[in-house]
Amino acid sequence: MKIDKDTIVKALKYPFLALTSIRFYFDVLFKLKGTGILYLIALSLLVSIPASFKLNSLLDSFRQIELPNLIAQLPSSYLSKEGRLYPKDDNDSFKKIYTTDGVLAIIYNVNDGDYTEKLNSKDGYLPLVELGAYTLKIKSPKGEISSVKYTDLFPTSSDFNPLQASNLAQSVISLAKCVVFFVMAFWIFSILVFNTLILCFITKLLFTFVGKMNTNFTNTLRLCSYANTILAVVLLVEFIIKVNISLSYLVILPSIYILLFVTKFRQDLNRVGVEAFVRMYTPQGTRVKTYGDEPNYQPKKDLSDYVSGLDSTTNKAHKDEILNQEQDNVSKTFDNDNEDKQDTNPKNDHQSMFLP
Repeated sequence: MKIDKDTIVKALKYPFLALTSIRFYFDVLFKLKGTGILYLIALSLLVSIPASFKLNSLLDSFRQIELPNLIAQLPSSYLSKEGRLYPKDDNDSFKKIYTTDGVLAIIYNVNDGDYTEKLNSKDGYLPLVELGAYTLKIKSPKGEISSVKYTDLFPTSSDFNPLQASNLAQSVISLAKCVVFFVMAFWIFSILVFNTLILCFITKLLFTFVGKMNTNFTNTLRLCSYANTILAVVLLVEFIIKVNISLSYLVILPSIYILLFVTKFRQDLNRVGVEAFVRMYTPQGTRVKTYGDEPNYQPKKDLSDYVSGLDSTTNKAHKDEILNQEQDNVSKTFDNDNEDKQDTNPKNDHQSMFLP
């Protein structure tokens, strides 16, 4: 395939079309063969660009407040089986940790006691981190509060060593921006591939029970790769504005696109018939498949010849039933031919009425 400017511009439209047009999935099935995994790679890289800017901005703020130094000042703690954070020394249940500029940055408040603190900084407010009994809360300068359970971050019955955590934070903050980009791309790609494989099984069921068709793995993989565009967008939204969406919903969203496509596929096929459907989506001159080599055996259209593995079970009939039907048609043709010979010239050629 020749890669030029028009091809690149057209390819850049694919994510938008995958989100907004069910008709686009017909092109995915018929015209974009061999692009499934490549599309997921390109989509992961594309989504990683804004995500990397967001992450790098966060890392820059951590550099400014010297986060590793702040973490090193936290009391040694452990997380119980119930997911509660306890200090190893009971006297350290409440502690305030300041930056080198004297600005309050972290409050260690594992007893969830009441407190009132006013932040002061020359450049405005800094994010305030509070370590509570069960959750870690981050209060933004605008007053927005984000909360994360410890059990979502760490295994229960584990110890928290401030020095080890400080060294880990230093390593993460020191990552180069290009490394952050590729780490984000790999993370997003892994999620998309995993969900694509799960969605392939769902797609097989939808084709069988809704579309009444059988399809091969290659077709489902390609369709599911493009359908997962909505998942990539949701992951980006989650990362940027911190919206938590259940994993089950993330699996359902691409399934909706596949369901709409399969339904539309079957509706178009029933409405226009196989021949017209093939003319709409495949090159002219495509030959249809024949079942049986018996004389006067009429060809039956089989969609698998046009979509490389996709075949309509409703377009196939049992061989004996088809043969009996064709024999009846031949008998009727002979009867009509004999009636016509009584009133017309016997030399008329009626061979064109018969199947070869």
